[in-house]
Amino acid sequence: MCRRADSWPKDPVWTGRLVISSINDATQIQLRDPKTGTIRHSRITFEHQSSVLGALFAACPISKDGPPAVTKGRHAFIGIAFEDRNDAFDFNVAIDDHQNEVKREEHAATEAVTNPTVSKDFSLKQGQTIKIKLNKKEKDSDSNPAPVQPLAAPSASKQSDNFGQSSIMQQVARRAFSSKTIPEITRVGMVGMGLMGHGIAQTAATAGYDVIAVDTNQKGLDAGLKRIEGSLEKIHARQIKKGDLTEDQAKDLFVSIMGRIHGTIDKKDLAPCDLVIEAIIEDTDIKKSFYKELGQIVKPSGILASNTSSLPIGD
Repeated sequence: MCRRADSWPKDPVWTGRLVISSINDATQIQLRDPKTGTIRHSRITFEHQSSVLGALFAACPISKDGPPAVTKGRHAFIGIAFEDRNDAFDFNVAIDDHQNEVKREEHAATEAVTNPTVSKDFSLKQGQTIKIKLNKKEKDSDSNPAPVQPLAAPSASKQSDNFGQSSIMQQVARRAFSSKTIPEITRVGMVGMGLMGHGIAQTAATAGYDVIAVDTNQKGLDAGLKRIEGSLEKIHARQIKKGDLTEDQAKDLFVSIMGRIHGTIDKKDLAPCDLVIEAIIEDTDIKKSFYKELGQIVKPSGILASNTSSLPIGD
């Protein structure tokens, strides 16, 4: 059974916190009291083949004092609603990530049985010689090649917990282009202001980049910006407590970072971005369609990147 969001009952049977964890091949969900954090329901388990949107619970009496109590042997569909649209997406992504990982493990196990590989010995033998041929023509074509460096480790900073964002972003760009075509990254586009997207936007702005933050609607955009404000306030409060910042410095830093983030619901505003990162729903077809559209908007020298955690980037 499907319902429009605006047709759901205004008075829910029970509200609380939903906690997801993985147990072997199953995804376990706990309903917790919103104030105390105590478990208010025996654990509910989705096997990895189950549908996410139609959550199948054990049927039970409904009480205003808490979530349903389990009655063994009977089943019913119970709707789950989220106050924030982004939380619903994050819930589905978490379930999908676990399911995809289980499928990959099953496929790898099957391949190991049906197509066993013979291990090869690549160790050096006594008296063995190795010949190395250098391509001098290719070497001479670039008189000042850029050295390839591993991603820099996070650097300590009293101004922000920015995890060395600036150097990492520049090095990612350096690896994607030759030494003669490395673009200057000054403006970063972030598409999707959910759980991951707002964090990336905050990281880029904290590192000094201008950020174009995009979401599909104003409500989702406002929610993402509010998360960033809350996160910065917590970070700066810790720094004030440690003596790394004064209250005036924290206020100035907050205004500076938020001033570099420009929210919009129009994807065309991404046109001047040097780097665009997407954190939209984990669906290959949706992402392909999005990148096709994005390719017509972003300038030719722009870099397109993905925050996907469950889909092979080559697809």
